[in-house]
Amino acid sequence: MDQASFHKKISKLAILLFLWNPVTLWLLTKNFLLSLITVLSLLIIVLLLDKLSSVRLKIWGFNILMICSILYHSELVFRVIYPEKDVPNLYKIRKGYYFNKPHLNEQFNNQEFSTIYRTNYQGYRIDAESNGYDELNHCDWLFIGDSYTQGAQVNYDKLFSSLIYKDFCDKIIINAGISGAGICDELNYYKDEGYKLGASKVFLQIGVFNDFFNVFEREATIQDYLIDYSSLYRFCMSALSTDPGLKLGRWVEPFSHSKQGNIDNNILFKESTEKKRQDLRNFEEYIERFNKLVNDNGAELIVLLIPSKEQISDELLSDVMNAYNIQYDELDLNYPSTFMQKIATKYNFRLVDLYDDFRRSDKFPFFYFDEHMNEIGHKIIAQRIRSEYCELMPSYVYLSKNNLNDRYPTVYDEGQEILHQNCINGRYNIVLNNIIFDEYKSIVTSTAELIHPMFSNDKHYLLYTEGYQDTGETEVILYDLQSGVSKVITSGDKEFGAIAQFNKTGDKVVYASWTPDQQHPDIAVYDIATGLNKQLGLNTTECWRPVFWQNDKEILYIHQNENSGFFEVNSYSLESKEIRNIIACPYDIWDIAVSPTEKFIAYAGKTEGNWNIFIHELETGSDYQLTYGSGDEWDPSFGGTDRELWFAGTAGINNGIYYLTINDSFTNNHN
Repeated sequence: MDQASFHKKISKLAILLFLWNPVTLWLLTKNFLLSLITVLSLLIIVLLLDKLSSVRLKIWGFNILMICSILYHSELVFRVIYPEKDVPNLYKIRKGYYFNKPHLNEQFNNQEFSTIYRTNYQGYRIDAESNGYDELNHCDWLFIGDSYTQGAQVNYDKLFSSLIYKDFCDKIIINAGISGAGICDELNYYKDEGYKLGASKVFLQIGVFNDFFNVFEREATIQDYLIDYSSLYRFCMSALSTDPGLKLGRWVEPFSHSKQGNIDNNILFKESTEKKRQDLRNFEEYIERFNKLVNDNGAELIVLLIPSKEQISDELLSDVMNAYNIQYDELDLNYPSTFMQKIATKYNFRLVDLYDDFRRSDKFPFFYFDEHMNEIGHKIIAQRIRSEYCELMPSYVYLSKNNLNDRYPTVYDEGQEILHQNCINGRYNIVLNNIIFDEYKSIVTSTAELIHPMFSNDKHYLLYTEGYQDTGETEVILYDLQSGVSKVITSGDKEFGAIAQFNKTGDKVVYASWTPDQQHPDIAVYDIATGLNKQLGLNTTECWRPVFWQNDKEILYIHQNENSGFFEVNSYSLESKEIRNIIACPYDIWDIAVSPTEKFIAYAGKTEGNWNIFIHELETGSDYQLTYGSGDEWDPSFGGTDRELWFAGTAGINNGIYYLTINDSFTNNHN
């Protein structure tokens, strides 16, 4: 190769790297390997083009490379220099539908609402405190629908799917609402992803607003992909979009400003065309397919029919009729209900028609300008579902107000106050609440984990664990509520501890104890008066969750059976040093609590992959399961009697503290 040819090739390489630099591509894609492979592939293409004799192909190749380079650099400049002008993209294109984008954390504000909108890594809506990386791989009830289900206009705790959890707190409930989705998209979502969640009930939300026209499957276009991937394109489209010129200042679907539009698309308009009839035939076909698919998956389909604003407000209907020159006798406001009931009967699925519920409401259930439901509308739907399925409500009640990771409840003042932990905005708190969770008082707060709080009986001391559970570096803290002085009762770097309990007189503390060189945690007792603590030497296997009982003469604790591998309950006598087994089951036991009469022990037992609450009768040695949720229930704590039980739990996204009155017939026979 002569010098001129060498310089020519170097120049071409320099031009290529100028147009397609792997560093700038890395900045744009945030994927170094993809950027490097792209540039190397282009280099190979350039070398192949260079060997061609056709000048035209070389020119075309160079022009394409240059134009694409200008486009991707424009995209990069826009993202880096003008991030505040980016129009958020909330959706990701999938096969035959699109779904909520993962890890969204947006705030929506307008004249009618201000909400926080978050999704987890799968795209499901979550509340402000939930971990976006927690996977939702199973549910009992699955809600599918469009923006009326997605509910971006209200905060997570006001969604009807969240309100329902408060009444059906033994259920894992997932909201899979997708803004703008029609029945075709919703069916494709269920076929692709929804069925994997194994829900026993699938609630499909249908809205009169826009679900009965243009019923056909849509293929993603180039424009859809540009909207999905290009911030600059979304900005340009937003800047160039024109005001829709809403005559009434709000969306009024299914109504149209033209008579032909109403004849073709409006299900409330009596006169019809072949287009409308075909849309309804298509809708029925997709409902039939949806119902069959759900049934084939061993589940039940329930359709929620939400009316339009004009169906429930005579005033708003009059506004539309006057603006669009529509006569009342041209309308049949009940036709959607009639149509849906007909196909519900034909295909044997359950229809929950909300027309009467919305019309009876004293407060208007929609926003005025925005077409979606306000908090009242979501509450109406939750109340109707509760009435439809009241026989499925669990025997216990949900006390927490939000998903704040409330755990470890203990009850004081004859059941009027509840001490527990929670986590808000990354800070851990020990709080005192009343029994309806509306008088919140923070006692201790920290960026380190605060767990398992407990008062001494005279409320002189507060006992809790602080530290980092993942690394096993936690300390037991004794907080003097009168002086405000805290004391670490574990021995600094030499000893760690957790899950401490007072005795009845409040002068001793028992806790799980370990040192860095110990193979298994032991049980230790701390004397408040002397400041001395002593390990009991019970750790031939793991030992946890100690509790004083038998008038403080013995200590209950859990330990791992060497043969079965399951955790079971033992008792250690402080006087005779005798160890005896109290509860052994073919599953793990955790979180033990002794009833006031010491006739029962409540515990969390892990059966069929999740934790449930059990009660053990000491007289007969019998165990009774009290909860049967699909999530986890744990941390039981008795109240003033053997009948009152508080516990914590989690069900998918939702979590909190619950209350259970133990069955009268059970306690009457054993007290």
